[in-house]
Amino acid sequence: MQVYERPATDFVAGFVGTANLTTGADSVAVHGVDATVSLRPERIQISSTVAADERGASGVVTDVAYVGSQIRLVVRLDSGIDMIVVTPNTAARQPAATGDQIRLAWKAEHALRVGATESVSTEGEEKMNRRKLAILVTCLGLALASAGCGSSGTSGTSGAPPKIAALDKLGKPEGSVNVIAWAGYAEDGSNDPKVDWVHPFTKATGCKVNVKVAGTSDEMVTLMKTNQYDVVSASGDASLRLVYSGTVAPVNTALVPNYATIFPFLKNRAWNSVGGTAYGVPHGWGANLLQYNTDVVKPAPTSWSSVFAANSPYKGKVTAYDSPIYIADAALYLMNTNKSLGIKNPYALDDKQFAAAVALLKQQKANVGEYWSDYTKSVQSFESGGSVLGTTWQVINNLITSDKKVKVNAILPAEGSTGWSDTWMVAAKAPHPTCAYKWLDWIVSPSVNAQVATYFGEAPAQSKACAEAGMAAECATFHAADKPYSDKIWYWTTPTVACLDGRTDTKCADYTKWTQAWTDIKG
Repeated sequence: MQVYERPATDFVAGFVGTANLTTGADSVAVHGVDATVSLRPERIQISSTVAADERGASGVVTDVAYVGSQIRLVVRLDSGIDMIVVTPNTAARQPAATGDQIRLAWKAEHALRVGATESVSTEGEEKMNRRKLAILVTCLGLALASAGCGSSGTSGTSGAPPKIAALDKLGKPEGSVNVIAWAGYAEDGSNDPKVDWVHPFTKATGCKVNVKVAGTSDEMVTLMKTNQYDVVSASGDASLRLVYSGTVAPVNTALVPNYATIFPFLKNRAWNSVGGTAYGVPHGWGANLLQYNTDVVKPAPTSWSSVFAANSPYKGKVTAYDSPIYIADAALYLMNTNKSLGIKNPYALDDKQFAAAVALLKQQKANVGEYWSDYTKSVQSFESGGSVLGTTWQVINNLITSDKKVKVNAILPAEGSTGWSDTWMVAAKAPHPTCAYKWLDWIVSPSVNAQVATYFGEAPAQSKACAEAGMAAECATFHAADKPYSDKIWYWTTPTVACLDGRTDTKCADYTKWTQAWTDIKG
């Protein structure tokens, strides 16, 4: 509790939970003191008034993420600083939408000097800052009176990304690199002494690796916007949000020698590049497969219709992936079975198409026994008999097969499938850019990429990884070099207002709408 509430350093503040950290001129602008200040997102409220014992600021909502029982907002303050706000996720209200102009308020005592025992509110500072706050609130009131509040805006994923220059050359390694990664992507031997590619990296480069494991894509986006991290292993449902918000920079692939031998069919794709500019380095990929218990589900399914059928004989034992991006699975099914909707890309849905996909998922909910995001829970559910049919990953199928508790099979259905192709991306404001690039090159080197793919259970992105010892079977199982197989996969891609299928005469549902709909689907 003490470490969380009063962190000794700025890195601890960000590593233990999430914190809004400001220093120097930014701290002066927000808190009125020239110091490193930590303010936790859950301590901030959206409020039209600011009490005498509070501080406040105004800004524009640039991102909204629905994460279980919470809603996380990123607000760009008038001073240009991004601030993360966490509010309860209740069906009764939506706190704000992307593009809304809002006011924030927080107790002065909750803004803490990092490494100190007191808040920023010394008596002298408080008097001065209350006067500044009164002026700010008065001016804000006048401004909002003329401009209006709560206007609808865009999702931040339309138009052209902010112009951010890629790193032009490497410098001297800074000594550390702060990494956000999926579990299993940055192993340091703490989970298994034999699985460690972090310490060898530090030995080779002098860059100490600080890893923050994220549980969801929404969490990754939120963490990256704190500007405390250098690199992130982003899936396609996060990558474009990071690009269009200006959170990540283009990658100079010439500074990543191992990029040259990445499988070509993974480069310059919609989820990792914009306008021919690379925004990351492909890491690993896989398909969302259809898995079934061979002793229970008969005849053997060949289509996704088995999980979307209204009157399923397996009611209560169907399982589905727990994420807004799962809407694309429904859209893919409709793309193949309801041609009149005109769906060409499951991530590019106009109002009519989006409504149809949502309706299908609401229908499916009656048959779903479990929504999963943790693959170990999916394993347990199939092995206990709680699930007999539904979305899976190859690694889940491999684990269940090796345990030999139940018999399962996993297929790529006739309609194809959705899937993931994760990308290592570099923060636009990376604290350690040289170490960040060295990490990118390390993690997609043949030996390391082979280790990660084997441990995590996915196809490596590095073509030379398949030539590493013991990798022939791994690459065959996960179809690593199989482009025709890959072509059947609609890789996760962040839905944007600008339709990803090329249409310009309509607007498509963006990721904000997808997250709102997913909350509604699950009830």
